[in-house]
Amino acid sequence: MSSIYITEPPTKGKVVNPAAAAVLVTTGPSPQVLLKTTLGDIDIELWSKEAPLACHSAPGSSGLRSNHLKEAVCCPSPCRAQSTLASLARVVTLLGSGSCPPSVIPHLCGASLLACRKKSGGVRPIAVGEVLRRLVSKCFSSSVKSHAASILSPHQVGVGIPNGAEAIVHSIKLLLSESSIPPGSKFCLSLDFSNAFNTIDRSVLFKEIRSRIPSLSRWLECCYGDQPRLLFGDYTILSCCGVQQGDPLGPLAFSILLLPLIERIKAEVPELLLHAWYLDDGILCGSPTALLKALDIIDEVGPSLGLSLNQSKCLIFAPPASLPSSVPLPDNIPFTSDGFVVLGAPVGPPNFCVSVIRMRIEKIFFAIEPLSLLEDAHSEYVLLRSCLSLPKLQCVLRSTSPEVLLSIIGTFDEHIALCLSNLIGGGLSPWSLLKATLPVRLGGIGLRQASLHAPAIFLASVSACSPLILSLSGLE
Repeated sequence: MSSIYITEPPTKGKVVNPAAAAVLVTTGPSPQVLLKTTLGDIDIELWSKEAPLACHSAPGSSGLRSNHLKEAVCCPSPCRAQSTLASLARVVTLLGSGSCPPSVIPHLCGASLLACRKKSGGVRPIAVGEVLRRLVSKCFSSSVKSHAASILSPHQVGVGIPNGAEAIVHSIKLLLSESSIPPGSKFCLSLDFSNAFNTIDRSVLFKEIRSRIPSLSRWLECCYGDQPRLLFGDYTILSCCGVQQGDPLGPLAFSILLLPLIERIKAEVPELLLHAWYLDDGILCGSPTALLKALDIIDEVGPSLGLSLNQSKCLIFAPPASLPSSVPLPDNIPFTSDGFVVLGAPVGPPNFCVSVIRMRIEKIFFAIEPLSLLEDAHSEYVLLRSCLSLPKLQCVLRSTSPEVLLSIIGTFDEHIALCLSNLIGGGLSPWSLLKATLPVRLGGIGLRQASLHAPAIFLASVSACSPLILSLSGLE
């Protein structure tokens, strides 16, 4: 079993978790929560800067915001601030132990629902939970991050592992370009579950959490052991299965639940060249026979976890050279040899990647058009710099070779320059445009050119992901 110790840090300037506490997971005879408070060691200023909840994040149904907690902790009176912080630590400790009154649980662990439209046309229910519940979950998430990464790696890279999505994309491209791999083994299967987070079996989840990360079990069972109330307009919905999308512990809980399936595939289909997951998105690479064996395991194990494949959104990809005369492929999963999109990044021949990137750039242009309706030059500039210029292309730039990009991103830079000219009400000389790409601290305005930065961005991604790429692909 495990114990959670919430204590003040030994020195100032080292606060990591809220409530000026470091959450340590240790081995002990039984789960319990201990609190030691030394008011003189609490660093209010540092906590106010490193509080894990965004200050302006939405509140739950009670209306309590993280900004309210920050203002209370950082009030001008040091004595009151210290007292508030110590009380907050006690509340975090109490809730983290699962010692919450049963009458409070449906409200504390419930959430307000926000219906977000998906690109595919469906609806994604985002749960906006109570701030105190999110605060406790953030504490746990931070404390078990490294332990969870050691349990989940190398196949699940969606929790606690930096650059996981990029590493999967780079690994696929490396395997497809490796000449030593037979063409018949370069088939890729992209997996997608139907409404995965909202349908998982909680009884299986609790069993896996008790076995693998027992320090989380009391709090997670407090949150999901009953039927939390989800509020959507005038309707109240009882949450009977799954984890809430919006819960800081949701990705970790889902990843732990998926481990039995991942371990079964690893044990029974060792011939797979790539077996990687980013939360509920799975990517398998290997021969058609290996992919079929993995699919059979998913069809067998998935329902017991509360998961079912959305076969219309799954996809099998193989380069044209990999296609023999007869290949045993499932009839109910779409197949393509043109290319496919993995975690937002195009994979396939250069012409396919260019077409995907061109469509993405056109969407950015469409989003930029209404900026002038704001009739506020500064707001337009901030949105253009921070949201609608280079940041919009970061995923593509980090995962696609510059040789493919350079033929198209020049158009993107020209359009951004035109938007800047319209914003200031006049044309700019080439020298002025070049100066505008500099950071503000160097006399520019931070509108970086994608064509100039693309090679460095791609190399930085490959360099950062190299150890994980080698671990996923098994290549040296």
